[in-house]
Amino acid sequence: MICLENRLVPLGIAFLMATALVMGGCAGFPQGWGFGAAGKKDAAARYSDEQLIASLRELDVDAQAEDRGIVVRCPALSFDSETVRLSPSARKTLRQVALLLNDPRAADRAIVVEGHTDSIGPRPYNLELSRKRAETVSRELIFNMVQRQRISVRGLGEASPVAPNVLADGRDNPVGRGMNRRVEIIIASQQAQSRE
Repeated sequence: MICLENRLVPLGIAFLMATALVMGGCAGFPQGWGFGAAGKKDAAARYSDEQLIASLRELDVDAQAEDRGIVVRCPALSFDSETVRLSPSARKTLRQVALLLNDPRAADRAIVVEGHTDSIGPRPYNLELSRKRAETVSRELIFNMVQRQRISVRGLGEASPVAPNVLADGRDNPVGRGMNRRVEIIIASQQAQSRE
């Protein structure tokens, strides 16, 4: 057995997984995987931003074009208070997103993984916690074969809430805080990629 990111995988299965990825042209794998896939990344074969967003939405995640790129959000990438642990549904979602990001039509796009927290706790603690959440998601993408050099990680702490942490009357807002304890995946837009 070998250990991959705290998971024991029998050597035979690991060998089969590696062989399947290398042999890409076999039945059951998307066209262009495996040997020679890099040569097929011409502009006509790449996803447009609209196509990539539509494909992401088929995975039941929210994908929106914003100034910073294509922003991917989903409830599965929310965290319990003070944790960095991924739920089984988060792992499943990230496997699906990684498969799409590994498609030759999207495999040249840079990725930023941003971590966020609610407003409870000191700011330095929240910054560190948000960075650790982003690193957890980044590791899961890498485990699912997304190239490490494509990914950058950023922790923003409580600076960018998507919902109020407290209600208008000053009472705690547990639902809003839960929405703020999240990770977002930002995929470079075509314009951003063309400037690099």
